[in-house]
Amino acid sequence: MANRMSREALIYLFGVPEDDWGLLESGEGYRLLESSDAKAASAVAEIESAVDHELRIRGADTGRGAGGLGAVLEIVGSVAIAGGAAAAVVQAAGLVRWAYHKIANATGRRPMISLGAAEYLAMADLIDRVDSPLRLVGSGDVNSSSPDRAFTGGDMFWVVLATESGLHSYHISAYGDVYYVGTSPPIPNFMDVPPPYWAGGAAPED
Repeated sequence: MANRMSREALIYLFGVPEDDWGLLESGEGYRLLESSDAKAASAVAEIESAVDHELRIRGADTGRGAGGLGAVLEIVGSVAIAGGAAAAVVQAAGLVRWAYHKIANATGRRPMISLGAAEYLAMADLIDRVDSPLRLVGSGDVNSSSPDRAFTGGDMFWVVLATESGLHSYHISAYGDVYYVGTSPPIPNFMDVPPPYWAGGAAPED
């Protein structure tokens, strides 16, 4: 069962009534989608046409407290599955952002996303900002004390990416809002870290 902390790029589509849970588990997600939201179904069909293969509709935990079942569209796998080649990452990031906007524009609402989708949205934004290879350093849930991993909408992810020039920090809302927090120095090589002043290094400036 998928959840908002899944590393695949998932976009939430619709809630599934309990009577239809069996249909989703048996692979009838498209039938449910067409009957639930014709506009979303049209957007999904357009995305599939662009990527030239059928995308997977999966069951997902939704709601907080009294949870339920929803359906999410898997655009691509995790960043690791997408491959380390720069071209593959760039292509996947652009696809996830385009697919997210396609569904949002078709339905008139901002769909919820998974952690994996947040990673790709952050990469797509950074690709627009810098002309340099990038890699994912880390990501997670800003509200790390919450044990609930369901899609709810009231959540925020953090994503840190690295380029040759430094680290780039992002906050991404559960609804795909991308906030560029800023930059910090690159991760230092332990050989480049000077000794502290009390061990013979330079004294700190006042």
